[in-house]
Amino acid sequence: MDKQSRLELLTETLAENHFKLSPVGLDFIRYALQNEESEQARLGDRDQQPVYVQNYPFELQMLPLFLSHAKSQEWGQVAVDLFSLYKKLVQELARQDPVRLAQYFKSDCDEDLLTLFEGDTGLDYCLARGDFMSTAEGFKLLEFNVSGNLGGWGIYLFEGMYRAQPLIKRFMEGSGQTFSTYGPLNEMVTHILRVSAVYRRRLGFADPRLHVGVFVEQPARLAEAEDMIARIKRQLLSQSSLAIDFTCCTHADDLMLEEGAVFTKQGRLDSMLLFGRPQLLPEFVHQLSQQGRFPIFNTRSSTILGQKSGLSLLSEHAQSPQASDEERQLINKHLPWTRLVRPGTIVYQGVEQELLELLLQRQDGFVIKPIDGLQGREVSVGNRLDAASWRAVVDQALARPGQYIAQELCVAERLLARNPAGAFEEHDVIWAPFVFGGQFAGSCARTSPSNNETGVINAHRGATDAITFLTA
Repeated sequence: MDKQSRLELLTETLAENHFKLSPVGLDFIRYALQNEESEQARLGDRDQQPVYVQNYPFELQMLPLFLSHAKSQEWGQVAVDLFSLYKKLVQELARQDPVRLAQYFKSDCDEDLLTLFEGDTGLDYCLARGDFMSTAEGFKLLEFNVSGNLGGWGIYLFEGMYRAQPLIKRFMEGSGQTFSTYGPLNEMVTHILRVSAVYRRRLGFADPRLHVGVFVEQPARLAEAEDMIARIKRQLLSQSSLAIDFTCCTHADDLMLEEGAVFTKQGRLDSMLLFGRPQLLPEFVHQLSQQGRFPIFNTRSSTILGQKSGLSLLSEHAQSPQASDEERQLINKHLPWTRLVRPGTIVYQGVEQELLELLLQRQDGFVIKPIDGLQGREVSVGNRLDAASWRAVVDQALARPGQYIAQELCVAERLLARNPAGAFEEHDVIWAPFVFGGQFAGSCARTSPSNNETGVINAHRGATDAITFLTA
């Protein structure tokens, strides 16, 4: 495609969308469109990179995104406020109305749901990532991911390769701007160490060295995890005087109960970062955690908040007389209307009607998702299906009450980016701020061509991870 044809792709609306995120971002996309090499530009060879870069499982968006520091902080605060409110509502239900709690969430282990919310739940320090979309109506939450194995942070491992790419390097050097990143990896490790130290002091352990366990569910990725931990440790030691040990393990048998603490063959652990399912840990580890003796990132109770049914709880709160004006405003501004799919009536835009009737009449305005779905599986976007297929999706959801949610469709403010073939076209973007404890901890982004067949933006469904550079 020639230069003029490429420049014509940048419509006034797309230019405005780039500008709203960062004026520098608009300058960059214009610069890229003016350069013929932009369609063939590639990052450097991964073969000489560390194992975790060589084995990175997702495709990368060749063109970086740009976001102003102010916009990054604004969006991060929205994620913090929504997740804090969400945790508060769940904790209140666990104390006051366990029957209603069970209408939204299900236990994914042998323990009763309410039992998981006894003692120290780990909600105060858990790791989470919100998936948001920037729309004409505002910054909208699509879901929360709550686990120790949150995806997306790995894109910042490629920062050096992006900065060294000739097209990007020339733009940065000639822009007169300073570019930074705010990836969550260092924030996550710092958060884990901070929480671990608090628990250790409370328990009176005298050892000056922190011992963090890393449980890796897939043994095949153990070498990758160890390589990553070595990098983290080197970086932390250059920034801090903390003495830190990381111990990787892959089986429940690697963990032992001794003297009221968790041990491996290498010694006692202060905490556990879990790259896998909580139910794989021995029961005594969970018991110590609920007793307030051993923080797990994340606990069984906190991972339950990753069930999408919780978005219905949050959305319904906006219509509750118990909601404050501030809470109601926060939800209405940043959460699309969401309800569990089950027979009965709902109130939508002030009108009471059957949920079935609403979903069939407004097919183009809704998405249906399983409450515990992963990797974009079984997500059905109404405007991508014919009427018969949509009716089948709705009927299937109604046949399993409470196992799916219906959520208003959000329409992204599109950006111009490169598709996997290298051509420029309009893309939808998922912006994903991380929340560790009660703090914003950086963000990641994923892009997908706006005309993709399913309308689902997920790395396992062809979306590309995009690095975000922050600007003034």
